Amino acid sequence: MNDKQSHTPGPWFFDEHGNVFIDTREQVCCGKGREECCGDPDIIGDYDRIAETSPQNAPIVAAAPELLGELEKSADTFRDLAKGLKLLGNHVAAAACEIAERSNRAAIAKATGEPK
Repeated sequence: MNDKQSHTPGPWFFDEHGNVFIDTREQVCCGKGREECCGDPDIIGDYDRIAETSPQNAPIVAAAPELLGELEKSADTFRDLAKGLKLLGNHVAAAACEIAERSNRAAIAKATGEPK
């Protein structure tokens, strides 16, 4: 995983208007409304809006941190599989894993703004 994370860490949440939020409160909210935080209106903190998009795009935007993390795990797995397959002499399958790893790393670089 990238130790130099520059994006706002997840989890991210979204509402029906396409606003994407991070929860900066010290307690998890049990209700749907901002003020309905487990019945306690004195909870410290709030939501911080980090993005605004269409309601149709909000779910994918809110899932971005988790998707990035899973993609990084996938790239590492393809790398390790390629090494093992080479040791077993299966160079065709190893090459396929290397292609998949490169594809994952390119998508990671695009998502994080890093050079390829």
